[in-house]
Amino acid sequence: MHREHRLYRADTVCPSCGIAMPRLPMCSLTHTCVECARRRLDRECENCPDRDICMREIQGIKVFRELENRLSMILPDLIDVLTEEVRNICRRCVENYNDENSVNMFVRAILSIINSLVVCNDPREWITTVFKPEMIRWIIRAPVSVITLSERCLSALRDYSRVLDISPEIVINMFKLLLLRFIEERCDCRTFIEHSFRRNLAKILLLSNDLRRSS
Repeated sequence: MHREHRLYRADTVCPSCGIAMPRLPMCSLTHTCVECARRRLDRECENCPDRDICMREIQGIKVFRELENRLSMILPDLIDVLTEEVRNICRRCVENYNDENSVNMFVRAILSIINSLVVCNDPREWITTVFKPEMIRWIIRAPVSVITLSERCLSALRDYSRVLDISPEIVINMFKLLLLRFIEERCDCRTFIEHSFRRNLAKILLLSNDLRRSS
């Protein structure tokens, strides 16, 4: 007998637990992430045609949550170091620049984006999932070497890469690329987000910032 598939993916925030990530695996019965759906549906999941896939996706979400817990140990210092670096570079590149909210928003947005690398097995798929096609074309030709980071910033990014268990070169180069794009957008984070990331993901990043400012 045909059984309807229930697993789908969306760039969204789980309304139950609040987890946000690109292509979040969701259940069409509960419209929550598959981890929350599994707890809510319990035995009903046993006959689902996507059960085995969902169990793997649940493990991926658990890894993502574990990562967030580990990052919480270094995140305050990391955010401070990256914020200072970005602020200093923006002031050198944009005359009379003084938009602290854009700098803070940029740092938190790119950390969210880089964190999502952990749950993606294929970096090429990650790139096409996260960025707009025009942004991908820009990344291919972007002169990342024009961005020079301080040793303090590089050290913080290396520590961050060890927590992620991702090559420091990937993390550092991605930070440089996104920072270069941010500068090209006159260090305006809303414009940077809207022009760089796929629409639904951009909405999540902007919503997260608005919620943080209102709390």
